[in-house]
Amino acid sequence: YRILHQPLFRNSLLAGVGYLELANAADFAANVWNQIPVPLHAKILMAIGGPCALCMTLVAARDMYLSAANVRLLRQERSFLAESISTNHGVNTREVLTEVIDRILMDLLMGIGALLVGIGTLLAIWGADRTIYRISNLLSGYVGNGLAAGFGLVNAVWSVYLVWRFQQCWAACSSSTSSDEVSESEKGPRLNVELPAPLKTKLRARMRALQVHALVNGINGLVAGAASMVTATMWYGYVVLVPCIVSLILLNVFWRARLGYDR
Repeated sequence: YRILHQPLFRNSLLAGVGYLELANAADFAANVWNQIPVPLHAKILMAIGGPCALCMTLVAARDMYLSAANVRLLRQERSFLAESISTNHGVNTREVLTEVIDRILMDLLMGIGALLVGIGTLLAIWGADRTIYRISNLLSGYVGNGLAAGFGLVNAVWSVYLVWRFQQCWAACSSSTSSDEVSESEKGPRLNVELPAPLKTKLRARMRALQVHALVNGINGLVAGAASMVTATMWYGYVVLVPCIVSLILLNVFWRARLGYDR
């Protein structure tokens, strides 16, 4: 037998997604040695960087497919939450928006950006032709990198919301009722019973970890977006971009290992 639909919400973020920002830096040789005639060593680097950027579009497409499966499942789940408490709706909404913004939108914009950068980098090999030279500069410059910058702005706004949202969650948890301490036969209003200290500690640690991830991710996206626009004309933008690439890879590992979950 073969299951036709994904039965669980999965922590399916691909490790390769952490390298999408690196793909947008694959135009290093095309931007640094933006001259005619093109030096031989620059052509070699372009021949390496271009295909690498193009390959990353496949990773982005695969991750988008996996995220879309999660979104379909969450939308089906929402129909069963019509009579449930608003907290369940809030969790479902946050999970949907996280999948849509942090994965689908990122994969779409960064994947298309990597595609344009890869094509522009390969075209730069034949930069002696004036028409090809101009097209290459556009694709591997402001057009290709502009998509990453645009996502950085959207991601920053979303990250600010997440930091605020997780703070609200912690405030609610700190004053909520523990279901273990309330009788199932209780017919009256819920008692305001404190959660056990160990559970509060775990909740606090998770909320803080989620806040740190959102904050670093938002700042990283803004800085990387700005740096990628600088690299279109000035090589030292890559000096700022390198720490952002490393940070994105570490954030990807942190999410897959500590924050993501199956349910």
